[in-house]
Amino acid sequence: AFGLKEFVKGSPPRLDAMRLGKQYLLHRATGEGNYFVVSTILKTSYHGYEAKNQNGQTAAHLASIRGENDILRNLIYRVNVNSRDTAGFTPLHVRYRF
Repeated sequence: AFGLKEFVKGSPPRLDAMRLGKQYLLHRATGEGNYFVVSTILKTSYHGYEAKNQNGQTAAHLASIRGENDILRNLIYRVNVNSRDTAGFTPLHVRYRF
C-alpha cells in the first residue's frame, strides 16, 4: 500500500477520467485489438489520445503490451511516446521489458 509520503513515478489519470464509463473508447478498442475501430476513432475529432486508465496507461501503452503493432503505428504519431504510466514506463519501455 502506498502512503502519502511515497513517490509515484508516473502521473495518475485525471479525477474525471472515467466519468463516461469504466473505460475510454480508444483504450477499449486497443485492448481488444480492434484495428478497424481504432482507425475509425483516429479519423474523427477525438481528443482522448493522452487519456490514461487507472494504471496511468495511454492507449499506446496498451497497444505495446498486447503487441498490437499496427495499432501502435497509428497511435505513435498522435500521442506523446514519452508519457509514463504509474510505474514509470513509457509505451516503448513496456514493449521491450518482457
